[in-house]
Amino acid sequence: MRLRHISFLPSMLTLCNFVCGFAAILFCMHTIRTYSQDPEQAQLMLTYACAAVFLAMIFDMLDGQVARMTGAESQFGAELDSLADDCTFGVAPAAIVSALWLQVQPESAQWYGQVMLCGVVYAACAILRLARYNVEVGTVDRNYFTGLPSPAAAGAVVSAVLFSMQGYFDRMWDWLAENVPHSHQVEAEQMEARVLGLYMLVMGVMMVSRLRFSHLAKQLLGGRKPFTYLVLAIFVLLLLFHKPAEVLFFLFNGYVLIGVLGNVRRRFFVRALPTEKQLGFDFETGENPDDEEE
Repeated sequence: MRLRHISFLPSMLTLCNFVCGFAAILFCMHTIRTYSQDPEQAQLMLTYACAAVFLAMIFDMLDGQVARMTGAESQFGAELDSLADDCTFGVAPAAIVSALWLQVQPESAQWYGQVMLCGVVYAACAILRLARYNVEVGTVDRNYFTGLPSPAAAGAVVSAVLFSMQGYFDRMWDWLAENVPHSHQVEAEQMEARVLGLYMLVMGVMMVSRLRFSHLAKQLLGGRKPFTYLVLAIFVLLLLFHKPAEVLFFLFNGYVLIGVLGNVRRRFFVRALPTEKQLGFDFETGENPDDEEE
């Protein structure tokens, strides 16, 4: 079928999402190139890369909302959105962690191989997650995601990078060096890079898992909400402007943690409701099949 017309505004918002992801990758390249000459400039470029990913999330949220509000949803828009998300939430976070990793020990071939492995696995999981979503759309509960959504995974990884750049993990490494034998043999920067690489791998695996995660955008933005929601939103925005790295870290990683705990609760502590067959009752007709047999 030949494509003749497209939805202009939603497509432009999706392309803005892609531009932000591409810009984040360019910032990462600049970070690697300038780190040896100007570490402060390299850190600033890495911060810009993280900011570009979070800006892309706004465009990613808006394009779908605008398409639904204007009745302009289409298969073209869905495919374009997935391709943009592949770049922004798959490749860009892997590039950010890789740039931070290569700053620590850029001359080591083994170190380079490790960061390549972590980045490739994460990006591949993001692509697989988005491809599976396109195939299963319309067949799963729209109030939940199957597997960690790629924007949430990217937010968790990138916010952890920002959090580490603020020096919050340094205190933990200092404590480990004093209390854990042999931990002082690994430099704090190398330890942070390795932990972030492993964390990125964990987020990648969670994307392709069958864990259920709430559709927060639909639950928080859809329908009417109490007045206290508005007050809470203003409070969070004020905190975000005051401490962006800290607020983003706890928001995204808190979402992941709550989702994991919810899956554990459903798996081990909540009994499944009995089926109609087990009850011997048809809810649609209100009849008991066993009575008919008699």
